[in-house]
Amino acid sequence: MRWVSRLQQKLEPYAIPNLALWLIAGQGMLFGASVAEPGFVDRLTLVPNAVIGGEYWRLFSFLFIPPITNLLFLFCAFYFFYLMGSALEHHWGTLRFNIYLFIGYAATLAVAFAFPNLREIPHTNAFIGSSVFLAFAKLYPNYVITIFLIIPVRVYWIAMLTWIGIVYSLVAVPDWSYRISVVAGIANYLLFFFQDVFYGAVQNERRMRRQISNLTKSHSEPVQHRCVVCGITEQDDPNADFRYCSRCEGTPCYCSQHLKDHQHLDPSRSSDCPDQQ
Repeated sequence: MRWVSRLQQKLEPYAIPNLALWLIAGQGMLFGASVAEPGFVDRLTLVPNAVIGGEYWRLFSFLFIPPITNLLFLFCAFYFFYLMGSALEHHWGTLRFNIYLFIGYAATLAVAFAFPNLREIPHTNAFIGSSVFLAFAKLYPNYVITIFLIIPVRVYWIAMLTWIGIVYSLVAVPDWSYRISVVAGIANYLLFFFQDVFYGAVQNERRMRRQISNLTKSHSEPVQHRCVVCGITEQDDPNADFRYCSRCEGTPCYCSQHLKDHQHLDPSRSSDCPDQQ
């Protein structure tokens, strides 16, 4: 991504290190405030009409709303998010990770204000967790997490289930504004990994075409040599050596491995087989 490389040269000194940890700290504080005052979080969600009415803090405060209300599961969610965020920041660098989160944030704001039917409903920071998880699963597909401390599962398979849910949401819901909001939640992932996904799909298609072409070619070309013992042909092994035994009935073909120790097809002839082509 050349545009990110250009920005990195100019904006790297202004990047926020450990951004995942800052988000977790803010969400932890809001969780404590929500326990003390249950209705407090409702005044912090992103509601475009409320922002237009003067509640400008909602533009930023919704980023720090905790994703879960259960304390145990919230701790697990914080730990996993910090692990994923640290891994992405280490892999990309601080600025790229900042840009990745900022794109998801900006896309969520744009869609929330763009459609009138979305301006009255609260919007969450779900893009943070989902997009970070999808990026982590893309870069570290073999990482294993333990569900309920018992079941080990690769993040690759959880990501596949996540993508199935996203596709189902796009197909099942007829509201286009909702569909666009779903796409906005993964806009940063699409921008960062579009080339990998596109070129990967192209390479897979080319690989399948080559396999089909080779399979069709192998069936269309006649076989000239086939060992009567193991069945190997010159198509299976182009370097294989074949001979014909004139002592056997019908002069069958043998590969070099089975030529000297094969049993003659004509029992009346028991002399050794000469190597003839």
